[in-house]
Amino acid sequence: ASVFEDVAHLKPAKGFMPVELNTPVWLPDVQSRQWLNVPAGETITFSEWEHWRLPKDAMWVQHFDNNRGQPHETHVYWSNGDGTFRAAAYRWSSDSSDPELISSGGITTVTGTQNAAWFSPGPEQHLNPKLALIGFVPQINTRQLNRGDQLLELSRKGWLDTQVSARDLKALPQMASLDDPQASVDWKARSYLDANCAVCHQPGGPSRGTFDVRFSTPMEERLLLSAEPVAGNLDVEGATLLEPGSPERSILYLRMNRTDAFRMPPVAVHGELSPALPVIERWIREMKPPESASR
Repeated sequence: ASVFEDVAHLKPAKGFMPVELNTPVWLPDVQSRQWLNVPAGETITFSEWEHWRLPKDAMWVQHFDNNRGQPHETHVYWSNGDGTFRAAAYRWSSDSSDPELISSGGITTVTGTQNAAWFSPGPEQHLNPKLALIGFVPQINTRQLNRGDQLLELSRKGWLDTQVSARDLKALPQMASLDDPQASVDWKARSYLDANCAVCHQPGGPSRGTFDVRFSTPMEERLLLSAEPVAGNLDVEGATLLEPGSPERSILYLRMNRTDAFRMPPVAVHGELSPALPVIERWIREMKPPESASR
């Protein structure tokens, strides 16, 4: 199925609904847009906390523009109906003409830039969102899509197997963007870590670390507070994974604030420091130790 009926103006084909994410994955030098399409008569398996399961042949499209608004890359996901996706990436030329399929993944640069690193993924036949680390990272879940009236609109369209009312929205999980003036520092920090780090840092994830930064996990169960780092202390005496009140001794913050091989996310992906650093720093500095918090 064609995604755009007007490629030059990126006008989606009939049946695609534009959707916004509360906390998009941070990728330097790009901005993203998303669209969703569900075949007639089919419904999405709704979940409060887990990934939604899209019906067979439903489509999720994520398009990336560079910071000057030029088309960079478009990722298209076709649901296999079993929780996995077929996925393909299409790269736009510098003159914004028709995009071409990327046949093999690799590191390149963002369209229109000289040194902004970017990973372009190759085609996938059975992409599992729970295991997606880089490139194709669909985040089709309630906490990302519970934004404005989006869930109500999806429900009105009959695209969800569960009816959602305006009364339900406040009770459903919702993440926040870094620049949300209504969100607390704690809310912003936990949202950012879920969107950008939880795919590795959760039970069963590929990281060596055993901590859990999923949005749904209570702080006392995250195995973070004053925990010994398993991948080294970066030569910081007394460092722990997260030391309440002390970002200077918190490995989570220190790794984000590096520009060498010890940085997270890895500098092989991109070398820019995250805009979340001031939020994470303040979150840790204002955090009370568990024993103090209970008094």
